[in-house]
Amino acid sequence: MALLLDPGRGRMQRPYWDANHGRFPYNKHLPTGRVVWGLNWSCARGIMTLIAADRLSPADRYMETARTAAEYIEILQVLDRRFPENFGAIREEVPQSRRYNIRDQAEAASALLYLGAYLGEEQLVERARIWADWYLKYAVDPKTGWPFVFREADGRTWKPGDIYFLAANGIFMHQLGRHLGAEKYVRKGLLRNAAYALKHVFDARGAMSIGDGWSQHAGPDGTVTNEDGAIIALVAAARVSGQAKCRKAVLKHLDQVMKPSSGSARPAAPSPSRSTTSGSTPWSSRAPSTA
Repeated sequence: MALLLDPGRGRMQRPYWDANHGRFPYNKHLPTGRVVWGLNWSCARGIMTLIAADRLSPADRYMETARTAAEYIEILQVLDRRFPENFGAIREEVPQSRRYNIRDQAEAASALLYLGAYLGEEQLVERARIWADWYLKYAVDPKTGWPFVFREADGRTWKPGDIYFLAANGIFMHQLGRHLGAEKYVRKGLLRNAAYALKHVFDARGAMSIGDGWSQHAGPDGTVTNEDGAIIALVAAARVSGQAKCRKAVLKHLDQVMKPSSGSARPAAPSPSRSTTSGSTPWSSRAPSTA
């Protein structure tokens, strides 16, 4: 069937025969071409990468691909108000998925926020805000404000296990709050998370740790080596709150992570580089200024 050009959006459209429209591959076996399709979060990371590519070297193909990928995330989001406990949630793989991974959803909502701000598409930003409201009401423990790992569509929740990575949700809440000028997202979604993380995810050495068990994201001693952005969230909390304890916690963890293994030399310090301003964001609007 011939492709159809949508003149209003300047993008090629075709009939969508399945829910994989706009979905990025997660893995591809090059000899056979077989594909394992990605999830909401991996698609979101792809969108973020395309925004970065477009900032470096603007090209329509980057934004066409990013916008099509955003459509995949859009079809995963529940916007049926008859089910308020699910309204705003973003499903994991396909529209029929029944499980919501809280950390993965935060990445998907981040992509909607960043792309919406970059292209000036307020409906994408609004979708991100709707998710944030669902998250604060249904995806966190009401006593502590700390997120669950999973929430089922029927309302069942899974208590956190290795909880360190959930602190990274604060990155999205911080950026959304700044973009909308809404303090509640920063206070409830970033600062409350950071305060809980400081008490519960660091061990006696000051390292972010998984505690008991094994994780591919930690070393043999339990020190987390891939915290999925939790440290960035704590840096943001330190800047917003001005509290030295957030900054100290970050530095203590990094000291543990940077310790050389037995018999190896300590890595050389990186050369000084120009830092960005504290007011920078992950995007610089591509849309024409309305000022």
